[in-house]
Amino acid sequence: MPLSLFNYLVLFLIFIPIFFGYDFQEAAFVTDINILVSERVLSFPSFPVGIGIVLVGFFLTLKERNLIQFVTLNLFFGLLSILIFFYTENIRHFAYNISILVGSSAYFLGKYYGDRFSKETLLFSLGIVLNTIIYFKLVTDIFFHESFFSDYFLSEGFVIYNLYDYFPIIYLVTAAISILLFRVNFYLSFISFLASFVVLFSFSRFYIFAVFLLYFFSILRIHKVKPFQTLTISILFVIILTGIFPFFAEIFNPDPSLSLRVFHWQNFFVSTDLVGLFFPFINDYRSGISSGTFHNEFLDPYSYFGIFYFALIVIVVIKINNLEINTRIALIPFFVVLIFGMLIQNNFSQPYNALLVFFLLGIFSEQNTIYSQKSSTNFQKNVI
Repeated sequence: MPLSLFNYLVLFLIFIPIFFGYDFQEAAFVTDINILVSERVLSFPSFPVGIGIVLVGFFLTLKERNLIQFVTLNLFFGLLSILIFFYTENIRHFAYNISILVGSSAYFLGKYYGDRFSKETLLFSLGIVLNTIIYFKLVTDIFFHESFFSDYFLSEGFVIYNLYDYFPIIYLVTAAISILLFRVNFYLSFISFLASFVVLFSFSRFYIFAVFLLYFFSILRIHKVKPFQTLTISILFVIILTGIFPFFAEIFNPDPSLSLRVFHWQNFFVSTDLVGLFFPFINDYRSGISSGTFHNEFLDPYSYFGIFYFALIVIVVIKINNLEINTRIALIPFFVVLIFGMLIQNNFSQPYNALLVFFLLGIFSEQNTIYSQKSSTNFQKNVI
């Protein structure tokens, strides 16, 4: 069954890079925000419009079992954050609660779509949506903003929040979709393949490298290794390097951004103790950071939630491990690349990223079986 125009609209609104923030000066919600150059005073950062769509969609399509899991996860980390706040009087960790809320909502909404539509239909629809967003932005950038990659989405009224750090994930998603579309719809796959390389104009060091690495890992067929092992090794790799890099902090001096991040890691480890390893939010350095962050998606949330963060990692790894076998050729490399990127930035917990990543994870979850056996067999033959 093909997607209706309404469902196409929902997908567009989830993936579209339009962000809203609240301007104290204007006492109104605004979209023309660029935190690097704007003098606006915001009550909170800009959030993608897709957050509202996902939350509404989740509550309109929720099932009792999903609701129990959703409430348990968010309630636990919500209460934990409140306790941490009373101890540290720091509110920065509440950003992770927003990410958990957004990610879990997007995951269950994705599962709803995965249960309702065949994988071929969803792949084709995602290809259409992603390519439309990417090529429309490219064309308007060239003809209206005189650039291959501007700060805007279509209009100067829509400035993309965190343009270089997080928005380019859309090109990585498109690369993964292009692989899955290869034998389902070759022409759309090729168009998606070309679209993924628009990332070269983005000046995003990580995502440029990530797109090439995803294709490389897919060619190596790392999905043939048991996913749980691959994901565990990848996460251990990130944790080990996080512990090693502070001992070689001087090699990062030429890059002020990386140097500041590793400087924070080093001071955090030096100032911690045995109790602090389990409950690191009591670390005085952690609560005293006034500029910059760890920019490390293992260390930063761990430094607030401590041992409880490992439980969240296990939950996410289990969900990734449950991806349909037919999709692993692209999606296991996709998640491995994102895990590697945890060393230097937030790839899972930034709101726009969380929308895209966990929505896709829900769609291609292995438990989604509500489509014909014939359709499933054809999809497996086509992809593999």
